[in-house]
Amino acid sequence: DDDPGLCRSLYGEGFECCNNKCIEVAADKQNCGGCKNKCAFKDECCGGECVYLSLDKRHCGKCDSPCAGGELCVYGLCNYA
Repeated sequence: DDDPGLCRSLYGEGFECCNNKCIEVAADKQNCGGCKNKCAFKDECCGGECVYLSLDKRHCGKCDSPCAGGELCVYGLCNYA
């Protein structure tokens, strides 16, 4: 915790020192986007943001899986009918 840039220099961009461990804050549910930013049980960490994959049009069913323009995300599927 004394050297905030150490994890970035060892592992690359997107890593931070959280509780004396190098954590990829873009994908860690317990430290999403920053240390101690815990996602809700139903959410996943996508690009440092807690998202609900069942309804999020930008991350439908999994991270970085957007629905096409105008489609809705329902149950993690684009344009579910």
